[in-house]
Amino acid sequence: MINMKTSRIIFLFLFISMFLSCVREWDNPYDPESNIEFIKPEITSIQTIDFNQVEINWLKKDTLYTIVKLERATTNNTGAFTVVSELNADAGTSVDSGVVFGQEYFYRILGLADEVEGEYSEIASATVTIPAPTNLSAEVLNDQAVKLTWNEPGSTQAGRGETSGPQ
Repeated sequence: MINMKTSRIIFLFLFISMFLSCVREWDNPYDPESNIEFIKPEITSIQTIDFNQVEINWLKKDTLYTIVKLERATTNNTGAFTVVSELNADAGTSVDSGVVFGQEYFYRILGLADEVEGEYSEIASATVTIPAPTNLSAEVLNDQAVKLTWNEPGSTQAGRGETSGPQ
């Protein structure tokens, strides 16, 4: 009869030999040598918010991404992109203030799992234009005059406008 101590030793021996004989391959997504395939982030919108600012919104699409790099170029050539900012992947939005009115810009997002580069988003473009006013309202002053007010994007004051009919 095998005593308790001997059975434990046999169990431990069998366990260790089974563990060592199993080859378990797995990729650490945070290891630069990994073979993990990442999902591309997606740029969901780009809009002008001021004469020299655009807002870029994205979805990271891959839960492994911890950081994204926002890159910009003035041509669709992939070699022309430069990093605008490095952001938390969960932020989902960024403002690019280094743009010029009337210029077309191309953007892409690179997802990173810590320092491991994932995938680039598709390239999206936008031209910096005059942003549309918001909160337009009209107030009838009399039968020949209407007062219009609005907010100008990027402005701290409400825009002013008044129009009237024939005097």
